Amino acid sequence: MLTDNEIKSLAEDTLRFKALAQTLEEIINTSKTPITIGVYGEWGSGKTSLMRITQDLLKDRDTVKTVWFDAWKFDKTYDLRVALINAILGKIEENKDLENDCIKLLRKVNWLGLGKIALTYFPAIPAPLKEVAENLMESFLEDSKDIPRESLKLIGDFENEFGDLTGKYVGERGKLVVFIDDLDRCIPEKAIDVLEAIKLFLNVQKSVFIIGADKKVIENGILQKYGKEFENWGKNYLDKIIQIPVILPPLREDITTQFIKRLPISQEIKEYVSIIAEASDNPRTIKRLLNRFEIQRILATKRNLEVDNGVLAKLVVIEFRWSDFYTHLISVYDETRT
Repeated sequence: MLTDNEIKSLAEDTLRFKALAQTLEEIINTSKTPITIGVYGEWGSGKTSLMRITQDLLKDRDTVKTVWFDAWKFDKTYDLRVALINAILGKIEENKDLENDCIKLLRKVNWLGLGKIALTYFPAIPAPLKEVAENLMESFLEDSKDIPRESLKLIGDFENEFGDLTGKYVGERGKLVVFIDDLDRCIPEKAIDVLEAIKLFLNVQKSVFIIGADKKVIENGILQKYGKEFENWGKNYLDKIIQIPVILPPLREDITTQFIKRLPISQEIKEYVSIIAEASDNPRTIKRLLNRFEIQRILATKRNLEVDNGVLAKLVVIEFRWSDFYTHLISVYDETRT
């Protein structure tokens, strides 16, 4: 069975994202900062793969430091804004010379709204930062009457201090590139929290944010959170944050066909690539269809049924694209057998 793992390097590129990734790399390296880039595409279209390949291309540049933040992974935390800031500071803190600076900046953050349970979602957080976070929270809980009720409170000149810290981390000619993935898989309120947090960094020099999302999902999330009166504002919300939109085009049929052929599937299934390729141009959907095809083949074998694989492939496509018709077709078949 096929997994849902993304492509992580140019060597694994089966979607022909090389040109797009190289374009992103060039934009990152040549653009003035701060800058925010949006990678737009529907669910399963390859946004994560494109960003991973771009990150892989950047790893050979000494002047670029990258941070990967999987928003969906931290969706259970009380405040994704805190999770994002923590992920960035945790990466910077790997430079031991900047450990104290990171702790100092962390003290600017009100951890009251996060909660101890959420801290368990940071297994990779450096011990010094985690200890400070827990101690701060305990002191807040002891005297919470003097603390604002907002889940995240940035005190004073957070932006300037973070800018100074970034400069120390990446060097005079360096850049900090933060990849934010799976934002559109979070519940709407949490997704908006991350976008609000990004605003804290929009004026920080040497910082680059790359956001992978389905724009329509974010727009609908804003509509859910704020109501219809904000509908027009919601449609332009991402445009106010993102300067460079990169829209993933649908895969061409020849790319889809080659993508399927390069997947670790049996030769029997590869013979029907052209049929599966007609069903969708979405990589994740294609993998699900192939898994469905394989399951049906295995079931037929277990039941000692002789099934034409070509017919089976077509049935899998029909089930996906015209589910009502497929259900009717199966019911008719069952009736004719009795």
